[in-house]
Amino acid sequence: MQNNGVVRGEADQAKPVVIGKDTVYIHSNIREYDKLDSEGNKIGIGYEYDEVQYDKDEYLQKLINEQNK
Repeated sequence: MQNNGVVRGEADQAKPVVIGKDTVYIHSNIREYDKLDSEGNKIGIGYEYDEVQYDKDEYLQKLINEQNK
């Protein structure tokens, strides 16, 4: 497990769970922020969230342990 702290990303990554090829990302406290250009003008919406990263085996073991409690 690796706590990546607050991470910024796009809408497609602003989900509670993102599963990659060999990594699982857990996002919490998902919120929008205004993307600004160098002059301070709003150019879009971004997302930021708290991110914890697991390798898949580690995440599966975590789920099993939680079920067995």
